[in-house]
Amino acid sequence: MSETETTETTETTETPNKGGANNGYPYRSKREIKSRLETDADFRQECLLIMHDRQTDDERETKSTQSRNKRGWMSSHASKGTTIALKAIAGADLDEAEEAWVEASVPRYVKQLASHFRQEARDADPELAEKAAIFGV
Repeated sequence: MSETETTETTETTETPNKGGANNGYPYRSKREIKSRLETDADFRQECLLIMHDRQTDDERETKSTQSRNKRGWMSSHASKGTTIALKAIAGADLDEAEEAWVEASVPRYVKQLASHFRQEARDADPELAEKAAIFGV
């Protein structure tokens, strides 16, 4: 089947994939996360806060990336990402420029977000780890 004949059938939901795409993969896929980030502003903000939480305490405090632990913001996004996340945490509305930054920047972290959602799903249902073992995750 050519690329133009392929149809997208992935459903983006609040729950883990639990077998979407008919292959038994029990988690949200990176494709699902990316698709949802492109279309859902509330989900982008949720992911902004997830990325903020993935920073270490000292990184959040200094608004910088100090550890090379592949968690949280890359150094070029740390200050702006932390500033915008703190504004969102305080309950303030983001302005147009901040929304644009979130829309452009947060999707760069799909791999980390997928890891976060996998762990969150495992914490909620430890049996998922067994199901996911066949996929090497």
